[in-house]
Amino acid sequence: MVSRYIKSRTEQDYYLHLINREAGRMGKLVSDLLDLSRMDAGQLRLEKHPFPLGSYLKTSFKNILMC
Repeated sequence: MVSRYIKSRTEQDYYLHLINREAGRMGKLVSDLLDLSRMDAGQLRLEKHPFPLGSYLKTSFKNILMC
């Protein structure tokens, strides 16, 4: 059925990639909404964990400068 509308294998791969990416984003959105709901209900506990802030900032700035 889909092959009727999509002309080439490359185009199919492109659309499959888009679908997969957007499905992942929607899953993340649902997860975030559930976390917000848990926080609102007082059922989500936050824990402190150390992390390498300097390393994260360095990587972030490097990625920004590449754009």
